Amino acid sequence: WEVALFEWVERIQSYDDGKWSYIKQLHSMMEGDLFSELRFERTHFIDSVGSLLTQGCPFPPCDKNNQQRLHMSRERKSNFRLILEALGLPIKSTAFREMESYLASVKQTFEDVVLRSKHPKHKQTYQSYRYHFSDFMESLRLMSDVGFDGKQFFIGQGSNDEEVDINAGMLNLALFLTYSMVMA
Repeated sequence: WEVALFEWVERIQSYDDGKWSYIKQLHSMMEGDLFSELRFERTHFIDSVGSLLTQGCPFPPCDKNNQQRLHMSRERKSNFRLILEALGLPIKSTAFREMESYLASVKQTFEDVVLRSKHPKHKQTYQSYRYHFSDFMESLRLMSDVGFDGKQFFIGQGSNDEEVDINAGMLNLALFLTYSMVMA
């Protein structure tokens, strides 16, 4: 570990060629959204770091005579998401932050109307002790921001992180919850 950490400090953290600085880019990432542009088909900060580590510059191909593509970009992005989750970093997309803000404003109604259980014998509904708003929000965040196998729950995400259609996302969520209530 010590050798790897030393190499990271020497090759990555200290990189600053006047045009691109690892430390400045790192701070810029933390000011924004860690998931912005973290799509498998797009270039992301994690790709620049990978290129810096494997090729010596942040924008591949670094050697114009020996043009190499960035190795294992897809795997690095998947690992990046896993590590961010494991470390508990605040990794919410713009779309999720908007959805979260709206749902927080209607939390009590959401709990009273949606988070209900049905008595198996009497068929009456009651406030659920199994379903919790915080659990629902965490699951929604994971499925909308992280997803699985390249698929995410739609909450209004656009083709880039700035294009958010919260109304379409709310409609999709409403349809999901409608079906969920019938099935629960």
